[in-house]
Amino acid sequence: MKKTIGGRIREIREQKGFTQEFIAQQLNISRQKLARIEKGQNDISFDLIVKIADILGVSSSSITFVVEQQTVEVFRTGGNASTSFSEIEEIIDMFFANKSLYNRMILEDDNG
Repeated sequence: MKKTIGGRIREIREQKGFTQEFIAQQLNISRQKLARIEKGQNDISFDLIVKIADILGVSSSSITFVVEQQTVEVFRTGGNASTSFSEIEEIIDMFFANKSLYNRMILEDDNG
C-alpha cells in the first residue's frame, strides 16, 4: 500500500511539474524523506496525504483511490488471497491510525 500511494504522489507531482525539493519544503521535511515516501519506503499518515494533496491542488481521494482500485482488482481477478487480506489489513490499520483526523474532517464538512 505504501508503494502504491507513494507512486501516486510522485505521478501527480510530476504531472503538476513540481520538484521533490519544492514539495518537501512546503511540508517542512527533507527531500530525502519525500523520496522515501514516493518509493514506498516510509509510512505516510492520512494527515500527510491531506497536506500533500493540498499542495498539489488535488483531493486526498485522488491520491488514495489507487489503493481501493488495487484491492478491488485483486479480488476481481482472483489474486493471491493472503496478499489481498494483508493489503486490506494495511488499509484498516491506516484508517484506525488516522480515525481522529477522519472524524474531524467529517465534522468540518458537516459544519461548513
